[in-house]
Amino acid sequence: MGMSGHGVRRGNKPEGNRILGRTGRPGTPLPPDPGTDRNASGSRIRLAARFACLLALIRSLLALPAALVFAFAYASCALAWALLLPRTFEPRKERVIRAWGRWLMKILGLRLEIQGETLPEGGARILMVNHVNLLDLLVFTAIWPDRGTVVYKKEFHRIPVIGRAMRVLEMIPIDRSDRAAGMASLAEAAARIRDRGQTVLIAPEGTRSRDGRLLPFKKGPFHLALATRVPVQVAVMLDNAERMRPGTWLVRPGPLRLRYLPPIPTEEWREETLAQHIAEVRARFLAAGLVERRESGQDGWTLPR
Repeated sequence: MGMSGHGVRRGNKPEGNRILGRTGRPGTPLPPDPGTDRNASGSRIRLAARFACLLALIRSLLALPAALVFAFAYASCALAWALLLPRTFEPRKERVIRAWGRWLMKILGLRLEIQGETLPEGGARILMVNHVNLLDLLVFTAIWPDRGTVVYKKEFHRIPVIGRAMRVLEMIPIDRSDRAAGMASLAEAAARIRDRGQTVLIAPEGTRSRDGRLLPFKKGPFHLALATRVPVQVAVMLDNAERMRPGTWLVRPGPLRLRYLPPIPTEEWREETLAQHIAEVRARFLAAGLVERRESGQDGWTLPR
């Protein structure tokens, strides 16, 4: 009848559906497959990573409008204070500016990490910084020096409240399309350094690089150094392009490194050796970790190659 001598039909499962172990004895379970455990663990890790990315995206989407609301509300209050009670505002001006930048960085999940020799107390100087994107504005204000000012593009005047606040705070606008107006702005910066002992923040690139690579330098900031003979100090921002990628408004939380380099004396600078001094300053930016992008300039302010 197709039955074996033991009464078990060939091909049927063992009695009681028990699993045969490696020894052949019924009821002994097989050991777990290590490969299956690894696959399950990897799936859990990938799922957790995707969930973390989703949370980071949601946080960025929520943080940006919150930061915009805070930026304009704070600037409006500061502007009203400066206009209505200038005597009480003036001695607190620098602290108000620094608080604006630092609170915005907290809202966006950014952490400023300062490296190197920071600005000394007192003493005028020219602080040259690389210009990457809008996060630069937060870094500039967060480190705002006492008796400081900045040379900024006049297009900021189009921004409601912010542009008005920059004018009330006596920051120095520059028209990049008008050479004569640009030189007048630099003359104003020189007067601020000589007469008020101010530290002037200025970007020698003259515009944003967007991807973090160093653009060609304009000559204007170096003529400012020739006119005033104050030290030039380089401050390099290293993570701004990573935190805000080109073509997007999303801000990725994380550190923003700002590296101060030792001051460069300018007493011995001469007009005929200006190209050498520009090259020296540029070399310091590159040595600090930046990569340069070579482009031809569009006006007489650009260092000729």
